[in-house]
Amino acid sequence: MGRFTGHDVQFFTSDADQVRAVAHFVQEGVAASHTCIVVSTPERRKQITEELRSRGIDVTSLIARYQYIELDARTLLSSFLIDDRCDREHFHRMLDTLMRQASSRGAPVRAYGEMVSLLIEDGLPETAIELEELWNELTRQQELMLFCGYSASAAAAPVCSSRVRERICALHSHA
Repeated sequence: MGRFTGHDVQFFTSDADQVRAVAHFVQEGVAASHTCIVVSTPERRKQITEELRSRGIDVTSLIARYQYIELDARTLLSSFLIDDRCDREHFHRMLDTLMRQASSRGAPVRAYGEMVSLLIEDGLPETAIELEELWNELTRQQELMLFCGYSASAAAAPVCSSRVRERICALHSHA
């Protein structure tokens, strides 16, 4: 059997589309008994939870079974950013620990993240690209299905030029 890995990206035109796409990604994972991680803003996590519940998914039960893990994107980002740049050692220390914990159920891990989107919104496209490269390093070390979402506001940000988008898309297995 091949490795369970992938690094997908999507640029969204609306918050509603983003929430539906993330809920679908999580719903597929739940159906396959994967451990699902959502790293997003508090408001987006709330919207995703509401969408999952509207699809009949018992989010509270998933959290209790450690099959669904919610993390704050800004908090996690602050754990490995130094002077607006990614610190490779801190990133791997934090994320390796998280992935080991998430995979402790013995199931594949799939993660959705919008830290890169926040970096674009903050005017830090080079840091977002660094972070995408670090995620690629992690997917080579861990079995992980990763889905990066760029919000409508990030996609419309002046720093998210066509050249930046091309560079971001080139770092993913599917765009």
